[in-house]
Amino acid sequence: MNQVFYPYLQKCILVFFDYVLIYNKTWEHHFSQLDQTLQLLHENQLYIKCSKCSFGWQELEYLGYIISKEGVKVDPLKIEAMQTWPLPKSLRSLQGFLKLIGYYCKFVKDYVNIVAPTFIKKNAFNRLPCSLFHYWP
Repeated sequence: MNQVFYPYLQKCILVFFDYVLIYNKTWEHHFSQLDQTLQLLHENQLYIKCSKCSFGWQELEYLGYIISKEGVKVDPLKIEAMQTWPLPKSLRSLQGFLKLIGYYCKFVKDYVNIVAPTFIKKNAFNRLPCSLFHYWP
């Protein structure tokens, strides 16, 4: 799928395994890209299952993100999970929390500087800023 859609990846198409997401700012561009996408699938002998297709969504959840004409934002349910995560009491629970929030690190200004102290010493989880747990807007 990545080879088939390579020229369009991150420009107007996202691919995750066999899921294809087409996005554009205007309906005209969207319909044009949809036509091109269906043509590429046909040329490469790839087929869609109509019952699994959705067209014309103004907003949708995709891999933990909400995508709309305004752009990409974090799913509010994921923000709630981060805000209610219990304060880590061990290195293992800190690692679990960092994995959760790491997926969304591009949405946090200075993320690396905030979490860097947790990697300095084995028991550094005691120094994790509590404000990080409630950082999400």
